[in-house]
Amino acid sequence: PYLQRTADRHHGSVADHMENVSALAISPSKYMDLYLRKYNENAKRMLTELGLKTAPVFFQGFVDGDAIRFYDPAIRLTGANFENILKAATGLDTVKMFVEYALTGKAGDIDLEHLCKAYLLDGQYAAIVFPMSRGGKIEKVCGITEIEKLPGFVSAAYRHGEGDTVKETGDVTQRFGEFDFFAPNKEALKNTLKILQEKLVLLDSNGNDMVISKPDLDEI
Repeated sequence: PYLQRTADRHHGSVADHMENVSALAISPSKYMDLYLRKYNENAKRMLTELGLKTAPVFFQGFVDGDAIRFYDPAIRLTGANFENILKAATGLDTVKMFVEYALTGKAGDIDLEHLCKAYLLDGQYAAIVFPMSRGGKIEKVCGITEIEKLPGFVSAAYRHGEGDTVKETGDVTQRFGEFDFFAPNKEALKNTLKILQEKLVLLDSNGNDMVISKPDLDEI
């Protein structure tokens, strides 16, 4: 098994009832050294002894002092399009590997050097941003063109658009979409995310911004 990614999740606010929904994910994790020191070899041994081969696996966990309490293991890709960032930042195309494996039984030509160190992102930092909207009808979306021209922009996926009505469900359906970025260092990444937060505006019929639960970038 090869470690591909570590990430820290930042959730929405309790005041917006979005505390159970991720608003931002930053890679590599600030707890990466803790994971590598205490858990990575055990995780690899477990997966090997289970007999898993050519499969994507992830774990989530809560950091509790000097321990990580794991939950929710899954045998699938995470669904957050981090693979797009990894390809843009390092050239490692894991989606192509899995497609080739599904069609041919072989994972193609693997860049083993990058595969072994994928979680380091070649020394760079990455962010997946999930802007959230309060309930109501989105009359106008502002800032998309500028955001997609920001340094390190990789891709975007949109769950809602102009004319859509967002219901207050307290779950991922209140996400406007997601934006994927990478940057040479954490400070450059924070600057990009700050611009995103300034540019993205979802206007309702009264001209009020509907974006809620913007992550505190000082916590990154």
